[in-house]
Amino acid sequence: MSKDIFISYSSKDTEITDKIHDYLENNGFSCWMAPKEIKTSENYSQKIIDALNSAKIVLLVFSEYSHASEYVTEEIDNAFTRGIPILPFRIDDTFPKGKMEFYLRHCQWLDASSNPEDHFPQLLEDVDRLCKEGKKPFVPPKPHEPHEIEPPEPPKRTSLYIAIAVIAIIAVVGGFMFLNGGGDSNADANETGVFIDFIQMDNDTGKGYSWKYSYFVFGTISPDLSNSSDNVVHVDFLDKSGKTINSNDTKVGDIEGNTLASAYLDDDNVAKVSVELRDGDNKVLYSTESDNIKSVGG
Repeated sequence: MSKDIFISYSSKDTEITDKIHDYLENNGFSCWMAPKEIKTSENYSQKIIDALNSAKIVLLVFSEYSHASEYVTEEIDNAFTRGIPILPFRIDDTFPKGKMEFYLRHCQWLDASSNPEDHFPQLLEDVDRLCKEGKKPFVPPKPHEPHEIEPPEPPKRTSLYIAIAVIAIIAVVGGFMFLNGGGDSNADANETGVFIDFIQMDNDTGKGYSWKYSYFVFGTISPDLSNSSDNVVHVDFLDKSGKTINSNDTKVGDIEGNTLASAYLDDDNVAKVSVELRDGDNKVLYSTESDNIKSVGG
């Protein structure tokens, strides 16, 4: 039997999750919550997937424990992939990072960190709204349909002459560059360090967070530097005057994907971001900065 709400949580938060479950059930919503919904003889993983597929929404009881749980992360990943609305109910002051940050970035949060039970009425209201909105249908990717490839037409004689001339020009230019020590392309190919692709600013006002704006710095670290466990990425968020508003220090090995840093602020006055790669002795190996800020939401 399908349930309205799939509750994703850490077993270390069972006490408050049981209260959430009972409150929603007593107010007309059916809830699925492991392990009470799984019989001893049943396949645990399959029952979770089945419950996710049939649920209208996923209620995430978000805490330091659920954030660190691989099982919770897998559940949120499956919900995200299937377009199921996710409602994070935050019961402590933990902020999402890494994969969880990616999945929850644009979710409507309910911050109940002060006293979770005081926020149950608001939770009920949000659950009711999301259940009525429903989820986007999950459409698996279609396999490529086979199609006939028409053979190319034989080149015309004029095109052949042009091709020969182009090859000759390339050979002459290439020989000249070789004799003169090559061009700048070799330097670019061997370029190493830290690079910023862009900075994203999300307008989170009205989303229930304890902050108003979130910033994410996307970039890359060259492979020859990314394997050192001692290296640290230091990021400063600066305003127009150059004053540091917020700073991050993250070990290279802890960086998820291409997100170098994040900051959660009450002001939208970040004008530039400075990034330094430092070794274990805090020596700056490489540095860069960017004002390429892309605003999202409003």
